[in-house]
Amino acid sequence: MADEIKDEAQPQAVPAEIEAYLHSLLAEKKADTLSGEIQGKLMYDLYERFNDYLLVNTAKAMPEDKKDEFDALIGSDATAQDIQKFIRDNTDYSKVVSETCDEFKQVFLSGK
Repeated sequence: MADEIKDEAQPQAVPAEIEAYLHSLLAEKKADTLSGEIQGKLMYDLYERFNDYLLVNTAKAMPEDKKDEFDALIGSDATAQDIQKFIRDNTDYSKVVSETCDEFKQVFLSGK
């Protein structure tokens, strides 16, 4: 389905705001006219890329004295909620997300 970002092997809960943001990127790129199946795969791929981009920018925004702890947490069995709490406690997360969205949009729309 084009309205959901899905991978049967690894289902993920995608925040509605991020899904809407990614749909808007596809619309700007005129890729929202593709078939539902192709669009769904594209959305999943786009979400994975955005998520990786966000993780890198979050790591860059992490205070130096928290980077080792953050790396250990990412490589552990920590829950997504534990990781998210750590990030929110140690970065200006809303600023990181906003800046990441702006940068990702520029990269995606430029085709680089």
